[in-house]
Amino acid sequence: MHRVSRRPNDLIRKGYSVTVFEAQPAPGGMMRVGIPEYRMPYDLLQREIDEIISRGVELKLNHRVEDVTGLLKDFDAVFVAAGAHIGIKLPIPGNDLPEVHITTDFLREVSLTGTSNIQSKIANKRVLVLGGGNVAIDAAMSSVRMGASWVGMSCLESREKMPAHDWEVRDAQDEGIDVYPSRTFKEVTNKDGHVTGVRTVDVNFRGFIEGRPDFDEIPGTETVIPCDVVIFAIGQKPDLTLLSNKVETVRGRTVAADKDTLSTNVPGIFSGGDVVTGTTFVVDAIAAGHKAARSIEAYLKQEDKETRAWPPVLESIERLPEAKLDPVQAKQLMEAKSQAPRPVPEKRGAEERKRDFSEVEATLTEEEVIEAAKRCLECGICSECLQCVFACRAGAINHDDREKMVDVKVGAVILTPGFKTVEGNIRPEFGYGVYPNVVTSIEFERMLSASGPYAGVVQSPSDAGHPRKIAFIQCVGSRDISCGQDYCSSVCCMYATKEAIIAKEHANFVEPTIFYMDIRAYGKGFDAYYERAKSEYGVRFIRCMVSRIREHFKTKNLLVTYLDEEGKIVEEEFDLVVLSVGMVPSKETVEMAKRMGIEVDAHGFCKTKPFEPTSTSKPGVYVCGVFQGPKDIPETVSQASGAVADAAGLIASARGTMVTKKEYPPEADVTAEEPRIGVFLASVSSSATVASTSEEWSMCLR
Repeated sequence: MHRVSRRPNDLIRKGYSVTVFEAQPAPGGMMRVGIPEYRMPYDLLQREIDEIISRGVELKLNHRVEDVTGLLKDFDAVFVAAGAHIGIKLPIPGNDLPEVHITTDFLREVSLTGTSNIQSKIANKRVLVLGGGNVAIDAAMSSVRMGASWVGMSCLESREKMPAHDWEVRDAQDEGIDVYPSRTFKEVTNKDGHVTGVRTVDVNFRGFIEGRPDFDEIPGTETVIPCDVVIFAIGQKPDLTLLSNKVETVRGRTVAADKDTLSTNVPGIFSGGDVVTGTTFVVDAIAAGHKAARSIEAYLKQEDKETRAWPPVLESIERLPEAKLDPVQAKQLMEAKSQAPRPVPEKRGAEERKRDFSEVEATLTEEEVIEAAKRCLECGICSECLQCVFACRAGAINHDDREKMVDVKVGAVILTPGFKTVEGNIRPEFGYGVYPNVVTSIEFERMLSASGPYAGVVQSPSDAGHPRKIAFIQCVGSRDISCGQDYCSSVCCMYATKEAIIAKEHANFVEPTIFYMDIRAYGKGFDAYYERAKSEYGVRFIRCMVSRIREHFKTKNLLVTYLDEEGKIVEEEFDLVVLSVGMVPSKETVEMAKRMGIEVDAHGFCKTKPFEPTSTSKPGVYVCGVFQGPKDIPETVSQASGAVADAAGLIASARGTMVTKKEYPPEADVTAEEPRIGVFLASVSSSATVASTSEEWSMCLR
């Protein structure tokens, strides 16, 4: 019988012998020692674990694995799901004082209260938790339940941008926990070697850029929050010492595992959960366990160890179809079906629940579940009821149909796969994805559309206000060697000009500004359109390249820094910034060209000759549109005509050779015959009244 370490339930059902090594004195991993009991009752968790153990799983508690590869001497496969038990401290003075704790250690001690003296360290003390996520909330609420005289939280983020769910923060405040947002921490203060507080400074935190916090300290705001105990809750990471430098990692932070099979670089060792992904949700770790079980089974099915494939080859699983709804459809469904609010489970009152670790939220009643089910959006995901087959009289629906490859014999091929736009965050200094009022040109195009998310109203995403000053930044992802895209995308200048004019037409108070390097207005009437934008619509054109964008921490407006034509550094405030993103071939397009043997240039566009712009490197295969090179719609249309002409010329000699002439019966001479009238009826509703006898039809005809 094969022996497997970890991920017991799925594998034990398949007949494998499974052993679980647990470093803690209680089973359950992070679910048991990282989530407080008031969220996940331990008796319920233990009941689930006992049910799994009863199937024959061998559980070894207090067994820390020092070298995971050593287990392969006794086991055929190993699944590493070690969690993320190491907390992180900020490197500030005083972080090593005896009253300074890390949230992972603190929550572990709280969960194992029977063997811990943590309550004596918290009771009747002032506790300050540093962090703004859900784990920080857990540490703060647990401190309240451990008898702290006062509990506070402080974090970099503003109250509105705290990582914790908003309802979690409200629950914490209901329990008397004070929240100090928008602070950076300078020092844990002390007296005679014991904590007295945390020295903080107010900040305008803008977010994280490439993993680093982006903020400015506000002068004159330094203060000390008095406390006796400090708990760091700013993050956690896996302990990778058990890998013994033999299993590959991702920059030394997490285990490197294949996303489909969860296999590592060491044959026989799989890994999943927080040790691979970093901290996520319990359901993600459970899903990783199921995925690993399938991979381990596929690996162990091959009896001969020497010939086992690595990574293992999984059998393809046919999935049920999934509904794909665009935002407009989703909004319509929600408006039609979800007028009733979502039922919220009843919570114990704050004064009652903070006295113990009993579960806070109750379950829904049967009546509430029924009402919740009525909110179903009916997204159209197939449940195989076959009612559509019954309703379709044409017989056009076949549930047994499957995708298949078809070979089509053709004389010529025209490639028109289109393009994708450059991602807005290709220039991180512009703040796309960090500042809500920085959007791409494609997003702004949708905002201006009558069928778009704002019904054509020009407004800011951050607060739905009406922006007055709008900046367009050209050449984002084009003509930029630093991005690896030194070509011009051709259309950006004119579509930015068009969007500026449309924004002005939608709201006359708008003041558009376009920051450009060169205006490329080649095309019929394009230059005149550019001149009209300046003279008739007041669009301001500034020749420069913007260096960076910052968000004003109070107004959320955007401070654009640029070098003007006189060489002066200027910082100007705008309500909205639009990034004019360029064109690139999609990954799928480049892969298609590779499969077909079509040559592409360094940027992935189809390679053609200057005087044969529609001919690819492969005879009989033609190209038109942006895949041949960036261009606008009129040029694409004219090039499409050229590609069709080339393709038609190639197959001209075969024209008509595959056409079968339809033979009709010979006409009969009926000039001497008595006239006859034919009446041909289509199927009619059973409720309709029709003439049913020849006499009735005769009456109708007369």
